[in-house]
Amino acid sequence: YFDRFDPPANTVGASAIAAQAMIHENEGSFDKAISLYKRAADHVDDQIMSPRYLLAAARAADADGDARGAMSILEDLQDRYDESPAAQEAQMLSAMYEAKAAQ
Repeated sequence: YFDRFDPPANTVGASAIAAQAMIHENEGSFDKAISLYKRAADHVDDQIMSPRYLLAAARAADADGDARGAMSILEDLQDRYDESPAAQEAQMLSAMYEAKAAQ
């Protein structure tokens, strides 16, 4: 059903896309989840939710063993939403993922 759903161009639509991402993440389809989280973040430029969706994408990348990919997503988050509360969380996660990538 979700694959055929055409989300409205608002925060409800972005939430529907993020819900689909969560399903894929729980099934272990991390590439699809990351793509959908990024799509949710771009669907509506929301200063609160868009950075949260990017955090979720970074966590999914890390869960897939891609610390460098996670760091890239977090860098994008910090560039686009540097004033958001999520940007501070992204800084902490970046340091953690950088340590993982160095191993």
